Amino acid sequence: MAIAPIVGMFDYVLKQDRDLPREQQTVFTLKVLTLREREEIARHSLKSDGDSVEVISDPIGIARKCLTFGLIGWNNFRDSKGELIEFRVVDENKRRVIPEQLLDLIAPWVIELGNAISE
Repeated sequence: MAIAPIVGMFDYVLKQDRDLPREQQTVFTLKVLTLREREEIARHSLKSDGDSVEVISDPIGIARKCLTFGLIGWNNFRDSKGELIEFRVVDENKRRVIPEQLLDLIAPWVIELGNAISE
C-alpha cells in the first residue's frame, strides 16, 4: 500500500546536538520539497552537451540547493560569543535566497541538513 509523504514543515536537530539538553539544542525548521523543487535539484546534478547527459557528483551543490528550497528558519543558533543569530532571507529576482553569510555559518552541516530535507 502506498502512503502519501508528509507535507509541510518539520523540526530537525543536528546529530551532534541530540545529546544536549533541549534548551541548548539548535533547531532547524525544514520544509518537505515539492515535486517541482525536486526536479530542479535533479537538473542541478545533470550536465548535457546536447548529444549526451552526464550525471555530476556534486553533493555540496545539491545540498545547497536543498537548503535554498527547504531551510525555513532556525531557533537557538548562536555564534562563538553565545549571541543568537537571526535567520533571514532576501528576495533576488522574485526568488527566495538565503544570504551567503548565513550559508557560510552552517557550512559544516550543509550535507546533513540537505539530506534531512531531501529524504
